Amino acid sequence: MAYRKPVSVSLPPQLVKEVGRLAKGQDQTISELVRAALRQYLSDAQARAAAWKRARSYGAQRAKEL
Repeated sequence: MAYRKPVSVSLPPQLVKEVGRLAKGQDQTISELVRAALRQYLSDAQARAAAWKRARSYGAQRAKEL
């Protein structure tokens, strides 16, 4: 397994309970669940950035044409 660096995050107690319940329900550790959530967030952020780049490029091209 790859090396992992521990990271501390402060969460409100209610969120910790919700994350714990979800992790337990999915037979995962909290760390596994948080890693998966962060991977998804980063993937979504990259997709949004790419979509905005395409939209700006399209807008610039249309502006030149007009």
